Amino acid sequence: MEVIDINKLTPEQRQNLAAQFQAEEEATKKALKENREAYKTMVADTVPDMFRVLAVANDRLQEAKKKVFEMARDLIALKKDAYEVKDGQQSHTFSSADGNQTVTIGYRVNDGWDDTLPTGMEKVKQFLQGRSTDKESQEMVEGINILLKKDKNGNLKSSRVIELNQWAEKIGNELLKDGVRIIMEAYKPVKTCYFIEASYTDGTGKKQGLPLSISTADFPEGTEIDFL
Repeated sequence: MEVIDINKLTPEQRQNLAAQFQAEEEATKKALKENREAYKTMVADTVPDMFRVLAVANDRLQEAKKKVFEMARDLIALKKDAYEVKDGQQSHTFSSADGNQTVTIGYRVNDGWDDTLPTGMEKVKQFLQGRSTDKESQEMVEGINILLKKDKNGNLKSSRVIELNQWAEKIGNELLKDGVRIIMEAYKPVKTCYFIEASYTDGTGKKQGLPLSISTADFPEGTEIDFL
């Protein structure tokens, strides 16, 4: 490629070259602006179509969930009559005759507590005061404090309270036992969402979950997106 020595150009040639550079720069800016405008137009046109597809999928999933729960309700009612049991389960799992297909329905529960929880925790802490007198006592204090530790959301875990009650029964101190009793009576579980899970056994005998949420569904082959 020929190299141009700008010092050898005439004023007119320099002016023409500068005009050429300016024209190319303006053309580049114009193309960039048009591309950005085209992108925004495409987004505006595409999003409603995307939303419609997802809305239809949501409607179908809701309808499917409703039908499955209606069928499960009949199964659970018959199960109660046939086996003479009260329905206290959080979930039920049903399987096909060959065991290759299973469907589980139920509801999830979050730990919840009433306003007496702090009172119970304070009594336990009163019991712990001044008890780190030897290694064994120190280990007890550390163990109970771990069980009283709340999670990142500021909630006490009910599973730890069961273990805490075992500690209280073993130690036998009335102040500790009363504090733990108050904590246990403060437990008010909160029912959150109902769920449906389904699985099947594939050709290799491996159990596979049936993806029922859009985030877990597999992409059809060839539809992967190259994200930036």
